[in-house]
Formats: sequence, C-alpha cells, structure tokens
Amino acid sequence: MINFPCIFISRPRLAVILNLFIFLIGVIAFTRLDINTVPKVGSTSISVTFSYKQSSPFYMEKQIVTPAENELKGLTGLEEIMSRSEPGRASIIMKFSPQTNIDQAVSDVKARLK
Repeated sequence: MINFPCIFISRPRLAVILNLFIFLIGVIAFTRLDINTVPKVGSTSISVTFSYKQSSPFYMEKQIVTPAENELKGLTGLEEIMSRSEPGRASIIMKFSPQTNIDQAVSDVKARLK
C-alpha cells in the first residue's frame, strides 16, 4: 500500500506542483463552464393585498376575499391560492406553475380584479 503522506512530506516540491496542477485544471474547467447549465429561476407567485380600515377579519373574508378568490380561480397556470384576513387587511397569495409567464399572469389578475 502506498503511503502518500510520507511521499509528500519527503518531496514537498512534488506536493506543490501537484496542488498547482489541480488548481490550474479547476480554473480551466471553471472558465469553460457553460452559463446556461444553471436554470433561470424566478418567483412564480403573486400577492394581492386589500386594506379597509377598522373592518373585522370576518367582514374582510366574506365581502372582499371570497369574491376575489372566486374571480381568480380560473387563471391559467394557477396551482394554489391562499388567503389571510386580519383586522383592516386581507391578502391573497397565488402560486403558479413554473412554466407560467408571470407578467401575463399579473395582467390577468389585474383584469379580473377590476
């Protein structure tokens, strides 16, 4: 069995040259790495917030959130819809499939909520 530590301790120049060689191969490989191998990942969710001062969460849910959710349910690429109501504020978060064009989805949300 080869005892590598003893070889490199007795021949420090060999250890330095081997390390420089490995470093050089790494630098060459890094410069030739294709940038397209890393996919572009963007946010695929849209959040809509409603505010109505001094209103109860029940009122926000029944009068604002439920009708808005019913309007938004048929959007293309919509995978999940979540809502949260607080005193004076409500929010709806919509998660879309990764293939969905998020700019088009924002336009669709705006059109449906007018």
